[in-house]
Amino acid sequence: MSSNFTSNKLIDAGYIMFNFDELWQVIEKNCYDILTWSNERSNIAQVVVESYSLVYQLLSHPCTLPETTNDEFKQISRDMIQIYIINERRQALIESFLKSQASELLEQTEIGENSHINSYIALWRSFIVATVHLKTIFSRLIPSWYSIGLDACPFEKTEDVSLKAWIDVVLTESVRGRISHELGQLIKYDRESKGDGGCLGTELKDEFAMLPDRTVYKKVIEDCYVSQMNEYYRSKTENLMKKGIFAYCECCVRDLEGELVLAEKYLADTDLVVNLLIGEMVDRQIKIFEQADLSSWILSDDTEMVNQYGNVFSLLSNSMEGLKMLESTFKTFFTNKFASLLKADEVSVGKKIVLLFKKCLSNLKSLLLNVNDTEGNFEAVFGSGIKYGFVESTKGVLNYENFANLLAELLSASSQQDMPLPFLTREDTIDTPIDDIISVIYFVPENVKELVLRAHQSYLARHLILGQLNEDYERNLLLVLSSMYQSPIYFKCFTMLKSAVSGAFHVYDAILVHKGTWPISNAYLGLNVPRGLQQKAESIYSRLQDEFPGRVLTVSNWYSFGTVRVKSCQPPVSLLLTLPQIAVAFCFPSLNEEVPFGKLHTSTKMTAAECAAALYPFVKTGVLLCEWPPSETSPVTVNRKFQTNAGTLNLIPFITPQMIEPGYELTLPSGKRDDKVLSDSLIDTQVVQSVKKKGSISFNDILLHFQTNFGEGCVTSQKLKKSIETLIGKGYLSRSESSSMFTYEL
Repeated sequence: MSSNFTSNKLIDAGYIMFNFDELWQVIEKNCYDILTWSNERSNIAQVVVESYSLVYQLLSHPCTLPETTNDEFKQISRDMIQIYIINERRQALIESFLKSQASELLEQTEIGENSHINSYIALWRSFIVATVHLKTIFSRLIPSWYSIGLDACPFEKTEDVSLKAWIDVVLTESVRGRISHELGQLIKYDRESKGDGGCLGTELKDEFAMLPDRTVYKKVIEDCYVSQMNEYYRSKTENLMKKGIFAYCECCVRDLEGELVLAEKYLADTDLVVNLLIGEMVDRQIKIFEQADLSSWILSDDTEMVNQYGNVFSLLSNSMEGLKMLESTFKTFFTNKFASLLKADEVSVGKKIVLLFKKCLSNLKSLLLNVNDTEGNFEAVFGSGIKYGFVESTKGVLNYENFANLLAELLSASSQQDMPLPFLTREDTIDTPIDDIISVIYFVPENVKELVLRAHQSYLARHLILGQLNEDYERNLLLVLSSMYQSPIYFKCFTMLKSAVSGAFHVYDAILVHKGTWPISNAYLGLNVPRGLQQKAESIYSRLQDEFPGRVLTVSNWYSFGTVRVKSCQPPVSLLLTLPQIAVAFCFPSLNEEVPFGKLHTSTKMTAAECAAALYPFVKTGVLLCEWPPSETSPVTVNRKFQTNAGTLNLIPFITPQMIEPGYELTLPSGKRDDKVLSDSLIDTQVVQSVKKKGSISFNDILLHFQTNFGEGCVTSQKLKKSIETLIGKGYLSRSESSSMFTYEL
């Protein structure tokens, strides 16, 4: 007797040897009674307990070994031999029962309606419950192996042994074929509403899904269902195609929904059904979609017609081939549409682009209510198409800075309506002005987003200085914009808001006491300020230097405001103006004064674009008269008939010189941008972003980044080198030892 067995012996009966065969015969009889349900159900528990005890004795007590013990067992200890023999006989017992009872019964079943399925289900129910009892009887088998200090038990659980034996013995090719044939008939009748085999189908599906070999379920259940389904829809779709695209898609969507309900009864995974049906309904019939007009709904005013496309796009959004075709369709449509808008005059092209976005996104919102697209595939290809079309058609043609300033101006105007900004989700409406503008910003390229943010920062500064802050609106707006595009300008804007609320900055007439996050415009640097105003500004500047020693003081004509009283009106009116506008107003000392536009910008020392930007609000409200856009010789006169009931008119222009009408565009005839279009701050920001994105980058790659995003000639090599040196000095960048690569430090 081995030392292992002695140390593991659980029953001390004076080492009386049990007869293994005698005990096993009792166990085997009990197990057969359980498998065949020979005993009354009330006695089953007693039989299970008795059998468990006997197995326990065979595992824990020395026994006389059977004469048929394999020679290979002679090299191992007695306790291990007993465990091995019990494992072998457990498997043989289950297989013997299945061969003599279950398989024989299935083979002899008479052919009839669902006869094999019914017989199979009955046998399965009986066997699977009996297996639970056998699991209890042999539950000490595997723990006994580990109790003698061994690892990696080679035995399987009783339930696994039973299921594998069921596959090998019961599910013969003949039985599988008969079940599959009857299942096919069951599915066919169920699909055609001639019968309801859902209960049998669901039970059969669940039973096969329990089997450890997945291929059995696939061959008997899944392949049968797919074969029958393909045959049914292949003939049906050919007839539906004759009814036209809308009728075809309506029927297909209805069939697809009905098939999914049916598939849930018979299949464990219904994704297979969707993929196969989409392949049949869309991929094989892709020509019918290619020949249809799938873009006419985008700008349509017919809501009913727009909604008709819901079924079409529900199908296409589930097909890779369909999505590719849709993306190509949308790219072509938007490229052509944006290109046609760019043929209009420069004054209205930006507004027309915004209105185009508004219309197509409004129709998209309406359409999505009728599109079953849980993955968002349709929205993704639509967005891809509109982005591609905008970039391809406007590149080198549209003045992006003008367009960005228009969007910022519209955002600024919305903030003055005391209107809370809704956070945009798929369910939110997009018919409010602010939503329209944010939707446009979402679809424009990143370089335009950067220009919009830069312009918005300028408008934000004006609102803060003029005491027109809508704090909740501005914070929510910045949060929404920051979710679309990351830029250091967001940090500056939030800091500006914080400093305004906390009183950390002050405004004294033409002097802005500011911190580094505030934008200081380079516009109107050469302005010829009237002498009286200039003296006042110098006096204030001198006083503030004494009052705020060490504080950075910046005189900014762009952010300097004042009030001019017009006494010729009845009643008189006060005009809130910027310093450049005040300089313009001083050029008209009398009502009869007439000043050519060329002389106006020359005498004030403004550029033509700066003067036009300052003059535009005067002309728009009718205070001054001038043809628009003005030429050098266009006369500017005071409107002697101007009347208004408003006590004060705010004529501060939310428009920069860069977004002015034709004749004052900062764009070269070749289409290349003037170097001054890109401000120093934008150049610095873009350099940092390109270096952060790449990790380590050369000067030529940085220059290529600007040329790709802003066009050829947008920045000179000298100015770019100056920007890099400035950023190195501030600690944002570092130069490699070879001086050829730059990396981000912070």
